[in-house]
Amino acid sequence: MSEFVDGIHLQELATNLWRNRAALMIGSGFSRNSKACRANSQQFPLWNDLKLSLSSALYNGDRSKNTKESALKLAQEYEDYFGRHKLDELLINEIKTDDFEPGELHERLLDLPWIDIFTTNYDDLLERTLSMRNYRIVKSISQISSQQNNPRIVKLHGSLPTPPFVITEEDYRRYPYDYAPFVNTIQQSIMENSFCLLGFSGDDPNFLAWSGWVRDNLGHNQNPIYLIGDLDLSQSRRKYLERKLIQPIDLSPLINTSFHGTSRHSEATSLFISYLEDHQPPDPYKWPFYEERKRSYDWQRIIGEDTSGKLYNFVDEIKIPKYLKTDFNSEDLDRISKKWKRARETYPGWMVCPYKLRKRLELFIDRRVNLILHRISEVPAPLDIVILHELTWFLDTSLLPFFAEQIDIVIDLIEKYNPFPGVVPSSACELVPEKDKWDSVTWTEISEMWIRIVFSVLRSLRINYRPEQYLNLLDSITEICRRSIDWEQRWYFEKTMFEILQLRFADAIQTLEKWPEDGSPIWLVRKASLMCQISEIEKANRLAEKAVKKLREFHSKEGPQAESESQWVTFFSEYLSRAQFRFSGNRHDRSSNGYIAKDEVQRAYYDALSVLIKSIEKEIDSKEASADSFRMVISSSPYDDKLRYGIANLLLLEECGIPFRIGISTNLSDYARVLKAVLPFLPAYISLKTVSAGHIGTSESIITLPASAEFSDEEIVQVSERIFDYLEARVAGKNDNAEHKILSSLKVLSTLSWRMPENVLEHYLDVLLDIFEMSNGNKIKSMIISTEFNKALSETVRILGWASIDRLMDRILSLSVHSEGLNDPSVTVFENRQIAMKTIQISASQLNSLIDSSYASGQTRKASLTKLAYLNSYGLIAEEFEERLRDAVWKEATRCGIPVDIETPILGLYLPGPKNGKDYRDVLRDYLLNLPVPKIIEGSVLSHTNSFSHYVNLFVNASLFSSGGEKHRIDWTEIEAEAICSKIVAWWNEQQAALKELNGEVFEKSFSFIVHEDMITLVSHVIVPSLGQDNDNCISELLPAIDVIEKGGTSVILAYVALMKFEKYRDQTTTKIREGLQSPDEKTVINSIRGISFWQSLSEVLPSIPEEFITKILQIAENRSGDVLLESSRCIFNLIPGICGEDSLVLILCSILRNIREMTDSAKYNSALATAAMKNLIQIREAGAFISSELYYALKEKNGNIPEELSVWKEMAAEERVRRVKIPWEDREHL
Repeated sequence: MSEFVDGIHLQELATNLWRNRAALMIGSGFSRNSKACRANSQQFPLWNDLKLSLSSALYNGDRSKNTKESALKLAQEYEDYFGRHKLDELLINEIKTDDFEPGELHERLLDLPWIDIFTTNYDDLLERTLSMRNYRIVKSISQISSQQNNPRIVKLHGSLPTPPFVITEEDYRRYPYDYAPFVNTIQQSIMENSFCLLGFSGDDPNFLAWSGWVRDNLGHNQNPIYLIGDLDLSQSRRKYLERKLIQPIDLSPLINTSFHGTSRHSEATSLFISYLEDHQPPDPYKWPFYEERKRSYDWQRIIGEDTSGKLYNFVDEIKIPKYLKTDFNSEDLDRISKKWKRARETYPGWMVCPYKLRKRLELFIDRRVNLILHRISEVPAPLDIVILHELTWFLDTSLLPFFAEQIDIVIDLIEKYNPFPGVVPSSACELVPEKDKWDSVTWTEISEMWIRIVFSVLRSLRINYRPEQYLNLLDSITEICRRSIDWEQRWYFEKTMFEILQLRFADAIQTLEKWPEDGSPIWLVRKASLMCQISEIEKANRLAEKAVKKLREFHSKEGPQAESESQWVTFFSEYLSRAQFRFSGNRHDRSSNGYIAKDEVQRAYYDALSVLIKSIEKEIDSKEASADSFRMVISSSPYDDKLRYGIANLLLLEECGIPFRIGISTNLSDYARVLKAVLPFLPAYISLKTVSAGHIGTSESIITLPASAEFSDEEIVQVSERIFDYLEARVAGKNDNAEHKILSSLKVLSTLSWRMPENVLEHYLDVLLDIFEMSNGNKIKSMIISTEFNKALSETVRILGWASIDRLMDRILSLSVHSEGLNDPSVTVFENRQIAMKTIQISASQLNSLIDSSYASGQTRKASLTKLAYLNSYGLIAEEFEERLRDAVWKEATRCGIPVDIETPILGLYLPGPKNGKDYRDVLRDYLLNLPVPKIIEGSVLSHTNSFSHYVNLFVNASLFSSGGEKHRIDWTEIEAEAICSKIVAWWNEQQAALKELNGEVFEKSFSFIVHEDMITLVSHVIVPSLGQDNDNCISELLPAIDVIEKGGTSVILAYVALMKFEKYRDQTTTKIREGLQSPDEKTVINSIRGISFWQSLSEVLPSIPEEFITKILQIAENRSGDVLLESSRCIFNLIPGICGEDSLVLILCSILRNIREMTDSAKYNSALATAAMKNLIQIREAGAFISSELYYALKEKNGNIPEELSVWKEMAAEERVRRVKIPWEDREHL
């Protein structure tokens, strides 16, 4: 048949209906589709029937009189004559709703997704219709407003059987005033939706009245109002309606001539409903598995509508057939590409494919993807780029990049084409537009495919962290991207993302300044998101506001893409204003296709609310990830479950412009599980992304010691050097000033340092020295950064080779004074690398410079004297400098005889003595004996300072049993020891009395924490070793304090070891140690082992250690692990001089070393280990290195036999990747 004249309007209406943008007004004619409940029921009355009844009542039964008058006028006459009550009764009697029930068409009509349904009908058929949709019934003005968001059925003129009813002329005249909320609701609906009139005739009084009111108020500023039905319009009548801004959809030409009267109207209504039902678009949440739906009518035959391409049946169609699992040909790929293209073209258009649909796409992400890529070089052009484009689209939609060797394959293919020969040189490309043509695809299409693939490769190179390839490819498309706003926006986005990943924040700022703001709202949001990451919050706010305003320009766009973009832009704006990853709002706030941006974010991001995060964690917990198989095997699936779920969520945030950080607010910690899951596969990317976000705790929890064990050597160097560059730029003032990023950088570097090669480690120390120098400019104020810096400096110095230290020593010694709480690097070297310091060469010029500086005052003199004291303790200052140094040291002294501006009086022991020839030890002796003991409790205040600890350290470091040679220590006399004892006992008793006055458990615990351990150290290292054999008075004064301390839970074994100087305490002490070594409590065993180590250090004043204890220590080391093994290993190191003379003990020790070597093999270090466990293994392995190297050279010096195990350790240390294990052997060998 010929084309249906109103077909285009019918199509528009169907489109808007399924986009939730259509409202319906139902007239009395529709009620004729009801079903009679009784056999004798008349037809449902219409307006004409009501006119006849009114006329009959007014004119003595003459139903034909005044029928030309309108029903409204007749109703008015009836009210005026009989009264309103009688009019209401007539209406109730005429419309007997109980005699009818809703028909099939009622149910079908109400099952359609109308925004709202309005009706002028008085009957209750619509209310009684059973529908799949939960309509809210509105019968009065007061019911219009509601918190519910259900679609409404609005009874505009009343509802039987309860008055009032709108029926008279006066009712209609007053209606816009008396029922203004109803009129406003209708007008709002017409302005926002396509508005349908169903069940009305052209002369229906309701139709005429309502269309007049709307026309008077809205004029031409309205959406179409469709009048639908069996209208049988003449051309003049159609023009009449169109002038009144009513668009008729006259279905009369479609109705079979076999239908007559009322049945024609029912058939018209059925056709209308069927058309709307048949044109329901596929459920977007079933993409790409749309099932073919059977249509009620052949619309192509009935109205001439082209239905080709509108049916979807993709079930199993887009899968790669199983028979192609191992092989395929070009014809196979051609068929597959067409199917994939069809699926792509029907994609609903969401900015981010919802989680459940991404899960469905996993059928693509299997080993056959690699199969296609691995064989794509055999596919002829242009099919190769066509199939690659479709595959790329599916990967992008699944939020997955290319990985590993996939990238190289894709790059090879895109380099085969040059769609832009005027911009890109063609010499390296096989295919160019000038000479290569195909019927199946144009070069314009190829250029679109090519650029999409290139951007996907760029993202993949960034994620796989291949910076050189990334920058080359990005530069090659710079000019090309200026041809399209979207390409240009993506180019700037990629460039900024990469600069932030590389911690090049200054470059990122410059790129953002050049980035044009002429893209769509989502590009403004993405730009704002990147600004948040570099702390440009004000600019981000401006862009977010601009993006929201710009949405108005995009309102003309229809469909899920525009709607989801609007959702994300709105979400980001609210998110930014709150500066935290939370979203509050009503769950019913949906876009027309049911897609909610915040739902996706909750699934993908916020841990407390996220459905997706839980599913990710479930997958992470249940799947075994294998980074090795991922990296090595091309024929297997590269998409490990942990990697798939982790990277998809990171890319979701990236695509939608959701940053990890906004100013000081960050939610990186909530996403730690995802970052940890991806780390084994993409170490460089995750490490740098974590540092760039600058969340301190998360950096520490993600980049752990066990995790770093699985980094490749190249990745260790990549990450380290990139962070070095950032810190160096930061020192030079060329990067951002965010201290959290510095701290995060130091934490990551500290974790990776054990794997750094020597040259990188030397660079690390150089960077730390830069930071130290920068601190003089007062640029680092955070004590947290100071703490992390000191930790990093100490660790780096401990594991750096002596040659590197030697090379850097001049710089270390020349560093200027600092004032930020950072440890002096020279002191760190002196204290941590004592063996290496014995062979360091210090130049005469450097010594002269230090001595010159020590003539100054304040911090400069203090730092110089500290360095000179350490150098002199190692014998690195020649005699020729001694007098000049003496002059500098003693240029001025305090009244106590201590050099002014010296860091600690103890350092004077390692510097030339006073010019008057007095022994500095005597000066220091007097100073310490007159030093008051600091009070911890004074009045009702308990001080938490470390003043008492400092006091004890002064005595310990000055005393006979501290480290150093004979000339550097004080040998306290017994009288002096008694004086020290009396002072400390009096102080103790006074403090105990004050503690009782405070009377609180909290105070007792604090006092114990501050005092007890230091008290035992003073007793064991200073007082007891200096007492005479028969000095019971002092011991009896000390024992009560020792007893209190022991009851408080602090180990007192060191005090009892010192007491073994007195014979009567020896049995008691050896029993304590013996029982402690056999204790099941790990802490007790460790304390007993420490007691034996201390016993060895007091060998000059104590009896020899029983062989049973040495044997027991060896047995413990042979059979225990963890902290006990570590402590026993340290003890054994101190016992080596006694062990190496006993062959049997040497054999036991070699067995212990074998056990340590096998148990702590660094090849076993992986992310499955807990951080504490791995630290313990490294410490034990390091202790084994110290023991084996010390025993090896001790036996070598005695020309003894070198056991094979020691040779194994020596060879192993040379190849060991754990630098802590290499250093003991390197230092001993060098020495």
